[in-house]
Amino acid sequence: MALSLHVRSTLPYTTAPVRTAEKMSSHGLVLWTIAVNPDAPLVDRVHWRLADGRKPPMDIALNQTTGTFQEVTFFLQDEQAPRAKPQADSLRRMQGLPQFNTSLWSPGHYDVDEPGRAAFALTGRDFQVTFEGTEPAVELIDSGMIHFLLDAERRLVGLTLPQLTDDELQTLMTAQVLAPAG
Repeated sequence: MALSLHVRSTLPYTTAPVRTAEKMSSHGLVLWTIAVNPDAPLVDRVHWRLADGRKPPMDIALNQTTGTFQEVTFFLQDEQAPRAKPQADSLRRMQGLPQFNTSLWSPGHYDVDEPGRAAFALTGRDFQVTFEGTEPAVELIDSGMIHFLLDAERRLVGLTLPQLTDDELQTLMTAQVLAPAG
């Protein structure tokens, strides 16, 4: 699978995105939201969505004009994220907000949907989201509360939510979407 969301540059950021994990039911459903400015009005955005037909899609919102990252939302629904051992980080690292290529969107079209699935895992205290069937990540863009994983062609192949807080971990455990420590 070759997903089409490409990063063209990285811009400095003045504040890191804000991250929340919200338990949506007593069992099996957690909504993650990571937003550059959670209070910003929802205007002038285009959306790239990864959908597998089983649950609401992962939705990445970009500024329509500049292509800069604005927000990502995704659900863990009726699944358990396994715990994995941390691995040595050999990825090239950059800091800032990614600026994506917006050529996927034509005037008047605000959504691009791609079929695919995301796989989830807790690695140490980092929550990993990888897109199944993609090339391995070689680059990481550190945007504070979210890291963007890119392949050699600078396509988005996953995300990392680094250093989950005790409250975020508790939310995952209470909703039973995190495999028990073993």
